Amino acid sequence: MPFRDLRADDGNLDPLAQFIVLALMCFPRQEDKKGRDRMLSTIRAQTGIGKPRSGLITNGDFFKEVDKHAAHAAISGHLLMTCIQHHDLGQDHTLEVAIDLAKKLPDRWKIAYGGDVVDPDKPTHMPHSRRKMMDAFNRYLSVAHLWAAFLYGIQNEREDIAPDINDTLPTFLAYGEEFAQKAAKVPFSSPNRRVLLPDDQRWHFHLPTDSIKTVQIQAIPLDSPT
Repeated sequence: MPFRDLRADDGNLDPLAQFIVLALMCFPRQEDKKGRDRMLSTIRAQTGIGKPRSGLITNGDFFKEVDKHAAHAAISGHLLMTCIQHHDLGQDHTLEVAIDLAKKLPDRWKIAYGGDVVDPDKPTHMPHSRRKMMDAFNRYLSVAHLWAAFLYGIQNEREDIAPDINDTLPTFLAYGEEFAQKAAKVPFSSPNRRVLLPDDQRWHFHLPTDSIKTVQIQAIPLDSPT
């Protein structure tokens, strides 16, 4: 079970917690550890908190790296969220249905999914084919609940559901946890798992006791993205 302790030595929330979570959202797999370390080394070098443990990413631009991953990673959150809501509403909750809905996302969602050009030579685009969506879903599966929380915050114009500052991080993680708990109850037909997001395959976080929040999410019809 992958987990990360976000508590500092004094028991408070680690001052770099938001960057730790964002780096994991970009590089969630064990084989991605070097990518996470590069992102965090940049922040440690800029803030002077902790010691850089690997080479810095190009130009030391942490958030460009987040933007670059968001185009594909957020699709994992969208598919997870759609399957959960359809299951809660007693509708067809297969990935095929979720993928069909994702293909119809309107242009106004492109920026929310990382549609900005972060590099003139390598613009980021939301995947549209089934194969690319499935690749994104599987690659970012262990953090799909976090990307679902990210999109939920955007959809509902909730600035308090955001991973980029420590003031809002506990609320963001609470929504991510709620999505994860719901996803663990959605049946999923696959050779290697029986539910949409197994508890032992997704990222968990340890927070200071006074930072832990709980939330509830109500299912709404998803005939079209809102």
